[in-house]
Amino acid sequence: MNNEKEQKPEYYYGFPVDWFRTDRDFVFDKIFTELDRAQKKFPSWPDDPLHAVAIINEELGELTQAILEHTYEPEKSNLEDIELEAIQTAAMAIRFIMSLNKYKYEKSPQHSQVREIETMKIDFSETEKLLQKERKEKGTNRPTKYYSTDYNKF
Repeated sequence: MNNEKEQKPEYYYGFPVDWFRTDRDFVFDKIFTELDRAQKKFPSWPDDPLHAVAIINEELGELTQAILEHTYEPEKSNLEDIELEAIQTAAMAIRFIMSLNKYKYEKSPQHSQVREIETMKIDFSETEKLLQKERKEKGTNRPTKYYSTDYNKF
């Protein structure tokens, strides 16, 4: 008969502590396994760095969500979810780095967003009078259903 007490594993959020191995080789093995899986599933990668970094940001957003849910709504997320999202984010960051010398660093075509109304010659005096009247009736300086041409008022 063994007189020694059997040691129970320590738990962290219901998981045995040793379940979450964090030694470097083990973590990198998980990341490279995910990298291989992702490259097989999605063999192509964007030619421009902005679309590529958007993929990282999408994964980072999922990681952020998993952390927030685990913190504030623990029934929706656990450490395994956080670990998975962190691994996927790291794998996408590696894919990004792998293509640094292949990206097309080109300026994107741009268009103007100047409001057409600002470029037109329109007399807003009647609208301004209606605005002032409505503001006086309501006792406020806040914008109403009409738009003012004096943007500094708001």
